[in-house]
Amino acid sequence: MKYNIFSIVCFIVIFGFNQAKSQSISSSEEIYNFFETDEIVINFSDGPGNFTDWIAIYNEDEVPGTDPYLTWLYVDGSQLGFFGQKSGVVKFGLLPIGNYKVYFFEDDSFTVLASSSFKIAEEVIPENPVINVSKSEYTLGEPIEISFDNGPGNLKDWIAIYNEDEGPGTGDYLT
Repeated sequence: MKYNIFSIVCFIVIFGFNQAKSQSISSSEEIYNFFETDEIVINFSDGPGNFTDWIAIYNEDEVPGTDPYLTWLYVDGSQLGFFGQKSGVVKFGLLPIGNYKVYFFEDDSFTVLASSSFKIAEEVIPENPVINVSKSEYTLGEPIEISFDNGPGNLKDWIAIYNEDEGPGTGDYLT
């Protein structure tokens, strides 16, 4: 019986408390606009925290350790490795238009901790703007909650409310 309890305790200690977090890496944009971007921002998390953990960008179809990287930095944002970081942000200069893959490597090796793809395009076509209201009917005097996403972001963009049978060019807006 003592052997069984010992085995269970060892199992809990070894497997229960030694759960490693999975590392991640991503660019701040899935698609960068070549003409509007001057840097590539890479986020990484849950790394080992070594001084020489590093991040490199490759052409999308190239293989780390076999093909050359395009650019690289240690996790402290330098090419000297002054201090380790488990999570953080590094910034790279702009690359030519193309498809890329960013890799998070461990301790000056080609051991891949995480990877992610991103693209630099000549033009980024935004998604269509979306407007949502919190509900379909309101009582008189009740505040109307409106949310929006993917707008063009111009200084004088605005949202108007019309009667149901009217719209821009067919009637006056209510507010």
